[in-house]
Amino acid sequence: MPLSDCLKSVNTSAGRARLAAVLATRPFPRFEPAAAPGLLVKIDEDGTRTTGRFVNREFRPAKSR
Repeated sequence: MPLSDCLKSVNTSAGRARLAAVLATRPFPRFEPAAAPGLLVKIDEDGTRTTGRFVNREFRPAKSR
């Protein structure tokens, strides 16, 4: 597929599906934004989800309230 066609489909359901398929092939751990500002959700290979943030380039779990 030409690059111009790929760029035309970026904000469509086909483009989002293509992005999701590529991201699913990436190695673990994976990160996604959390509901709270400034936090991320770390997803491990076994499906464990941990909310936290990076401190000095190291992921640290957030403290429970």
